[in-house]
Amino acid sequence: MAKRDLSADFRRGVAIANGALCRWKLSATRDIRRTKHMPEELYASLAKETGDTQRGMIECFAAFIRVVIEGSIPILGNWDPLEELEDADELYGDSEVDDD
Repeated sequence: MAKRDLSADFRRGVAIANGALCRWKLSATRDIRRTKHMPEELYASLAKETGDTQRGMIECFAAFIRVVIEGSIPILGNWDPLEELEDADELYGDSEVDDD
């Protein structure tokens, strides 16, 4: 399968989102109640960015959710979302999704 061509801004967005996931893990480890603020932080961080940077953030979060739903446990800090996103034309990007 051909690798997706990910722009520098997209990669920056992935790095921002992956960094947020790592920070949230550390924060929740200290106090699990912190998780209730994470959706608000996600929305705020997405609102600060546009274009490919925002798209990279969204796709990074989507990759994390997909991996968890499939039953894997990505080790934050070791997990490389770019590996998921570079090879994933049918899972991410502009492909159509059947919402059934």
